Amino acid sequence: MNNSVEFIAIFMTVFTIILIPTAIVIIQKKRKGLNNVYGIMGYVTPACFLLIPIIGVLSYWFNFMVFSSLFHWGINLVLFIVAVYFTKFLPVPEETSS
Repeated sequence: MNNSVEFIAIFMTVFTIILIPTAIVIIQKKRKGLNNVYGIMGYVTPACFLLIPIIGVLSYWFNFMVFSSLFHWGINLVLFIVAVYFTKFLPVPEETSS
């Protein structure tokens, strides 16, 4: 039982390490031609959503969930609220006529 738990933890960590840079590359490619009039504020929402799995992995590996799970959930809640607030600064893609 313990080996399967370790395997899942390692698999999810490796998956997160691969997924985060991939998501960053995809976000950069999709935003390359968009008119980002708000500057850096347009990147706050994706940054918050990318920080959530990183915090989850760190809290698992450093055992933050045992003594401060409320702190972990609090950080996630704050990141979600900040991400939702900054969605109004996301660049709007231009409509293409087909």
